[in-house]
Amino acid sequence: MGGARKYTAQRLITGLCPLDWAKEEAVHRRNQRGRILQSPPVKYTLCTPPTLFPLSTGTSAPSLHLPRDLYILALTSLCRPFVRKTISVPREEEDAMSEKRERVRMNRRAVFAAVVLGLALYCGLDPFMQSPMVEFPGFETYKVVIPPDEEIPQDRDLEDLLQKSEIRFLGQVQGPESLAFDPQGRGPYTGVADGRVVFWDGHNWSTFAYTSPNRSDDCGWKASVLGYLKHEHVCGRPLGLRFHRGTGELYIADAYLGLLKVGPGGGLAETLATEAEGVPFKFTNDLDVDSHGNVYFTDTSTNYQRRHFLQLVTTSEPTGRLLKYDPRTKETTVLVRDIQFANGVSLNEDESFVAFCEGSRGRLSRYWLKGNKAGKTETVVNLPGIPDNVRINDEGDFWVAIHSRRYLYARILARHPRLRKFIMKLPIPAKYHYLLSIGGRLHAMAIKLSPEGRVLQVLEDRTGKVVRLISEVEEKDGKLWLGSVLMSFIAVYDLNSSA
Repeated sequence: MGGARKYTAQRLITGLCPLDWAKEEAVHRRNQRGRILQSPPVKYTLCTPPTLFPLSTGTSAPSLHLPRDLYILALTSLCRPFVRKTISVPREEEDAMSEKRERVRMNRRAVFAAVVLGLALYCGLDPFMQSPMVEFPGFETYKVVIPPDEEIPQDRDLEDLLQKSEIRFLGQVQGPESLAFDPQGRGPYTGVADGRVVFWDGHNWSTFAYTSPNRSDDCGWKASVLGYLKHEHVCGRPLGLRFHRGTGELYIADAYLGLLKVGPGGGLAETLATEAEGVPFKFTNDLDVDSHGNVYFTDTSTNYQRRHFLQLVTTSEPTGRLLKYDPRTKETTVLVRDIQFANGVSLNEDESFVAFCEGSRGRLSRYWLKGNKAGKTETVVNLPGIPDNVRINDEGDFWVAIHSRRYLYARILARHPRLRKFIMKLPIPAKYHYLLSIGGRLHAMAIKLSPEGRVLQVLEDRTGKVVRLISEVEEKDGKLWLGSVLMSFIAVYDLNSSA
């Protein structure tokens, strides 16, 4: 057998093998493991296992011819359980190995230190101005009280029924946040990203009203909904829409221009209110109108405008307000203050309370207008995500649009404002924080609630295959009209398809 060495079985069993083979085995094992052996000098153990067969005096053992690898394999398997004799690697060789190992470690530490220093400098200096809070150097973050899971409805739509929705007007309306039908049932009317309120007459979209008197070419069509953010404060951004059923007037909550209204003929909207208690509105969001013409609406923040809504979401600052506008006195009063992202508004059927959504805390609350509880605020229900608008149907139940479910990343940051502040200072664009907070993918959810907060129905598109990021759910004639402040379409879901 080529390359073989001749040894007797007795020598193999008693472990009497040449020193050079032990050295070769040591080198071979080091190469295989890919690492340097430890100092002091490693001793490779050969041994004398129990006699496997009798070796009496004068009896010669049969000769074996073993290749090197087979010899090492046999020797290792025989010797592993027994330790008798040892052979050492020379000190000079081990010292060389130790020096080489130390050089490798030093190089690795230097590279690691350089990488850490580079990242620290990049994050601290933010040379490309990527931090979402670069415009707000003195920003603060606030803790968000998240209720335990047992207090949050666990209902899910495992069939993803919203995937049965019909997509309408794709590319014709950009960012249709709120949808409304006039007292004659015509529409929908919706506010879009270029600052207009548009009207569907059954065949075409046409301009019905606009909120800004300073419209310019900058307010023209953009390829993306987000492309309008830069000039929203000039062009206006109508969000919540409501018709007064008695007068036919359309009330508008414009994110930048405050509370407005326009007559049945449309045109330039009239400004009704831009501040309360001397504090200007920064982010007028949603509204509802009672039978007497009183308007209940939300100002989401007194510090952040709508174009910085991602920064507002991540800071969770508690300056949101629920307000009331009295058309007779033309005064605006604050009903509820210190709300973390005040959002959707809806009166109940008998106008005894006004329900409003708290985005950061993920709950639907109500402010009592009549009865023994008048002037008090209470939680109706904790929600499994971030609520947007809330709308009442003909039966007196509420539809709440859930912008997104609350995932682990958002839950952790909600409880730890210091960690959130540190992360928000990093040069990571806001859109990536946003994607992490909604679980990495766009999706949709709508919840139907009784006036007492009992879950009646849940509709979802958990993968965002058809419907994504809905802002409002308007029920009309057995169909749900779904608006979205970030999408370029309106979705319509037939309630009979889930019957």
